[in-house]
Amino acid sequence: MIAAVAALLASTTPAPAAPAATDPKAPKDFVALSSGDPTLLQEMRCVTPHDFVGERVDGYRQPLCVLTRPAAEALHKAQRKLLHQGCTTRSRTATAPSARFPDNSIDMGTGFDCFDDTLSHTSDPHIQGRQRANRLLLKNTLEGLGFVNPPEEWWHYTFKPEAHPDTYFDFPVSRTSLSGAH
Repeated sequence: MIAAVAALLASTTPAPAAPAATDPKAPKDFVALSSGDPTLLQEMRCVTPHDFVGERVDGYRQPLCVLTRPAAEALHKAQRKLLHQGCTTRSRTATAPSARFPDNSIDMGTGFDCFDDTLSHTSDPHIQGRQRANRLLLKNTLEGLGFVNPPEEWWHYTFKPEAHPDTYFDFPVSRTSLSGAH
């Protein structure tokens, strides 16, 4: 009888769950921006409803700026240059550093992620005076270190040469996606 009950339990007990598939990992040359320079400010809106899409962006599990090591090193150099001028950078996504004073954002003429037909353009002729000078400070500093600014968005920069051109990644944005202690 005991054997029959044990056999019955064995046949009705669910099998242990299969191990969960592991999340994809970032390539080894990706790092967390904060690992190289804690003075670089990060406001990762993509993990909040305050992103331009109005909700948390799928795949962003932590408020973490993840980018290639060469891009992180170049942003570190930009930060050093801007600190000497009383400014700092604030990254809102891995591709969107903007200049700011330590206690308040610098006036750039529009807000970050303003998709106006012309005012968002880096060299829009309607942006004059201090606002234009601020945009040019950011542009000249970052471009001098290898970043390229698409002219339609004053806040958007891509580090060149891209380590992984035309590659789309599916790893989640989190520390566990990075190899090593970042």
